[in-house]
This record gives sequence, C-alpha cells and structure tokens, in this order.
Amino acid sequence: MSTTVTMTKTDFAAAYSDVTLKDNGEVKFVSKYKWDAYASYTDMGNAVLITYVPEAGETYEVYKSGDTVVNYKVKTVSSGKITYDIEIKNPVKVGSTEIQMIKLDLGTKTIYITNIDGSDIIYKEGAERVNQPLFFEIKVLTIE
Repeated sequence: MSTTVTMTKTDFAAAYSDVTLKDNGEVKFVSKYKWDAYASYTDMGNAVLITYVPEAGETYEVYKSGDTVVNYKVKTVSSGKITYDIEIKNPVKVGSTEIQMIKLDLGTKTIYITNIDGSDIIYKEGAERVNQPLFFEIKVLTIE
C-alpha cells in the first residue's frame, strides 16, 4: 500500500472523529492500521493528506475478539510503499475454510474476512446490514 492517501475532510472526520486537524501544519495520530500517521490539510483545505509511518519489522494488533487476533506485520517501508503481512491467530472456524466474520476498519473502507484457505483470505466489502429479516429453507428428512 502507499505511504500516503488523500481523502475528503468529511471522510477523514468520519474515520478519525477523535483527531482535530490544525489549519497549518500536521497532526500526529494513530491510524486505523494501528501505526502512527500524520495528517494535514491539502487542496486549499478541502482534503486531508495522510502520511503513514509504520516501522519495518514491527507488528501492529488491529483486531482482538476472544482468542482471535489479527496483526499487521510490516515487512518494508520504502519508496512510498508499505509491505505487510496479515496474521490471523485463532480464528473461530465454522466450516472447512469458513470462519466467524472478522471486521477490519481500514479507514478508507471496511472489509469483512469470511474465509481462510491456506495463506489466502476471502473478504467482502460493502455496507453493514443489521436488523434485516433472514429466511431459512429447512429440509425435513424424517419425522419420528
């Protein structure tokens, strides 16, 4: 991923409501990736430039629920790019590759990890849906 990202003021305020930007200069804060970042206004104050500054070789815990932990292990930070591995420890399995969903907030989007197959993860994006009716089809095999 890139070490910099630009987002609208509105998107930044929604993602980082606890961070107050200055009119001049940059503000240091902890990003959704759990590593340090700096933010400053750009585009004549209409957008926010975020510069991520993780440390190569460090591990950042981004999710914990029960025994399930998700870490980002930063491999390199070079030439404006961050390379990292996602480590998922003790996921709750609900099938051969299916797991109890893990929600990760990436600041610019939210992903939902649903499957782990070897070193591959499968995730979904999109708005979270709550209070929706669910319908199930049940096949009765025998009645005693």
